[in-house]
Amino acid sequence: MLADVTYTRWSKIDTVNVIAASGATLDTLAFKFDDTWRVSVGANYHYSERWTFKAGVAWDQSPVEDQFRTVRLPDNDRTWVAFGAKYNVSPSAAIDFGYTHLFISNASINNTRVGSGGLTTTVVGTFEGSVDVLSVQYSQAF
Repeated sequence: MLADVTYTRWSKIDTVNVIAASGATLDTLAFKFDDTWRVSVGANYHYSERWTFKAGVAWDQSPVEDQFRTVRLPDNDRTWVAFGAKYNVSPSAAIDFGYTHLFISNASINNTRVGSGGLTTTVVGTFEGSVDVLSVQYSQAF
C-alpha cells in the first residue's frame, strides 16, 4: 500500500512578468493562486518474480479560484486514476508501463480584463477537459 498527502504553497507565486527580448515588460500575469492539497492512495501487487501490478487514485486541488480563472490557465480540481505494471526482464533490467486518466472538473469563467490602451475585454464560458497519459520506461542497473 502507498499513500501521499502533499501541501503546495502556490500562493508564493503572486505575479509573473512577460518580458520581451528587448527587456520591455509586455504583460504582468497576476495568478492569485491559493495553496492546495493533493491526496493519493495506491497499491503494488507483487504477482511473481517477473511481474508487479500497480494502481492508484488521487485528488488534486486546483490553485485557481473561480473569480481569477483565465483562458491562459483554465485549471480546476482533478481526479487521477492510474494503473500499470513492471516486468523484470532480468535481475538488473525492467520495463515499466502505465496509463493515467485525469478527470478535470468543468470550470466556469467570467473574467474581465483591462488591457493596454484601456481596452476592456470580458470572457464568459465553461471549460471542459481531461488528460490521458501513456508511459513506458526501460531501466538498467549496473
